[in-house]
Amino acid sequence: MTGQRHHRLGLVVAAVLLALAATVFVGLRGAVRDLDRSLDRLYERTNFAVVTTTGGDAARFAAEAADVAGVTTVEQRGNVTLSVWMRDGEKKVQGTVLGEPTDGPEVSRPVITAGSAIPPDTTEPVTVVEQHTADDLGVQVGDTLTALGPGTQLPLKVVGIGLSPEYLLPAQSQQQIVSSPGSFAVVFVPQTIAEQLGGPATIPQVLVAARADDTAPVVAKLRDLAQSTGAELVVTRATQPSNALISEERTGFVEASFVIPLLAFITAMFVAAVACARVDDARRRHLAMVRTTAIGALVGTGLGLIAAAIIGPKLTRSVSIPSHVGASHLLPALGAVALTAVAGLLAFGLGSLLRRGTGRSLGGGPAIVSALAATAAMTVIIGPVGVVDSARATLDTAARLEPVDAQIAFVVPATAAQLALVEKIPGVVAAEPVPSANVYVRHGDRRYATQIEAFAPDTTMQTFETPAGKRQELPADGVLIPESLATLLDARPGDELELELPGAGVQTMHVPVAGLTSNTLGSLVFLRTSTLRDALGPDADAFAGGLFTTATLRYAPGADAERIAAQVQKIPSVVVYVPVGADLGSVAAVRPIFDALINALLAIGVMVAAVGVGGAVLLHAHTRVRHGVLRLVVEVLLALGAGILVGAVVGTRLAAALVDALDTDLVHLVDHIDTVTYLVAAGLVLVVGAIAAAVGSLRSGSETAPSAP
Repeated sequence: MTGQRHHRLGLVVAAVLLALAATVFVGLRGAVRDLDRSLDRLYERTNFAVVTTTGGDAARFAAEAADVAGVTTVEQRGNVTLSVWMRDGEKKVQGTVLGEPTDGPEVSRPVITAGSAIPPDTTEPVTVVEQHTADDLGVQVGDTLTALGPGTQLPLKVVGIGLSPEYLLPAQSQQQIVSSPGSFAVVFVPQTIAEQLGGPATIPQVLVAARADDTAPVVAKLRDLAQSTGAELVVTRATQPSNALISEERTGFVEASFVIPLLAFITAMFVAAVACARVDDARRRHLAMVRTTAIGALVGTGLGLIAAAIIGPKLTRSVSIPSHVGASHLLPALGAVALTAVAGLLAFGLGSLLRRGTGRSLGGGPAIVSALAATAAMTVIIGPVGVVDSARATLDTAARLEPVDAQIAFVVPATAAQLALVEKIPGVVAAEPVPSANVYVRHGDRRYATQIEAFAPDTTMQTFETPAGKRQELPADGVLIPESLATLLDARPGDELELELPGAGVQTMHVPVAGLTSNTLGSLVFLRTSTLRDALGPDADAFAGGLFTTATLRYAPGADAERIAAQVQKIPSVVVYVPVGADLGSVAAVRPIFDALINALLAIGVMVAAVGVGGAVLLHAHTRVRHGVLRLVVEVLLALGAGILVGAVVGTRLAAALVDALDTDLVHLVDHIDTVTYLVAAGLVLVVGAIAAAVGSLRSGSETAPSAP
């Protein structure tokens, strides 16, 4: 009866692991299907553009794009980057003003969540504020904002709040993906108001919508047409910042929904194999495995459907989609049943093989199962925690290379007199002029929209490193570009780049690539201020809106950043204040799928460690304790040690794969795992294993001890 009780315990553990694996598979896959369905429905509802072009001959492109087969709607608008003030200048942020046609937008139209849309044919200075802007900055319908553009300054009355498909995740631009909440604003205004605010700095954009059946040929034709009409930037859905982030994080979610359940299935399979091998009768062994598999499949699939019903809406809301649209979860459910059946079949076959020539002690089978359980536990703990470590290391490296707390813009050039006004504020330890602007970079037929930043040779606001991590000086001539940008542009040191400042009204600059720098700070272009002035020539001070008006600030350690921000924004000549520092909280805010995935994987890792390692070692102890407690302890320690070592390697690979899936042209993560992560994961496995071994040996000892006469 003791052996029967022990093999039943092993089968129970196997059933729990099979159910856990099936639950995770159905839950994660179902949630992704819900996200896809909800996203498609929102894009259909808002007529989300398949291509958006910036610059060039916009009127010609719009006219010819309308004749491309498959195109349904073509719309033009103006885009202006300027300063937006809230609460009478108490809050001053960088803003993106987007013009709407007089009869209302038809492409990428916002979903109004409060108030009303901009009235048709109005020329009044009214605005619909983007949802994240309203939430982060506390803007409500009826408020009045002030927009300060190169053309004029206007009060804008807020008539509505709208959720834009272009900003489901608050990504300001292709370069500025992770921003502090409330550091920028997006507002929609009548096209006439956008042109009035921007003046010559208004940048023309064309948005093109197409039938949803097959957009690839349409996009290819539109890209060729955009190039022939001189468009400076062509953004497809795949490269649109918000959608690109959602798509790449979805890829990581999908990969994890296969890898993590697979580890649990493998662990369950080997635990079931050992338990199955302890059953002497072949018929009973077969029936026991069928019951275990059936219970795991039914319970896991049922719980997975419940999990999908809970996770799906939450995942949809995390990316600001207003309406959750449920998808069919039949395929994930059938997939989970099939995987559970395969695991059960393999477990039965392995169990039969384990019995050959080993007797009821099963030879090295229990030790192998304990090692595999430890491997799985280490993998599913190190994988997600390693991603968090990488995110933290990236932020730490960025803070070390760029010790900056805020960026500001003046209405006049950032002279020593203007900087002195800021430096006298308690807590500000340094202020430097750092010319900064949006720029289109071109090399051959490749182009990219990013930013330039220029520094003095003795700057204390920026440190540069080579891709190998060695200290690097800002060159006296030419520019430094990150390795990732060089790959995008197919450029190398010595090649000449074209830099165009959109809406600036100045000549295109031609500068050589002096060297490559690391990817930590994104895909910016770095150069000396003197190099920038030389490249601009006589246009250096003719930049529309001002180029040499920006500066960066650094605060004393422990300084009250909110107090300083409030005082800086009270300076009349300061028109924009942007906090620079990001932390894991701001990363999670802009990458909610990443946040949900990591939290889910951590929970799964703890469960696999508790159930998988605990059950495997408990079964190991029951099976092998008759050979002596000392031998059992040695076997368990060796098995867990081997599993920990292998799991550390596999977990590191999993973390690297997840980091690679989350890494983008826009955000580059440093691949790093803290030593503490390995130690904590190993400690958890050893503690669970030790407790299970002690319980198993004590129970087996008491059950086999001779009774008193």
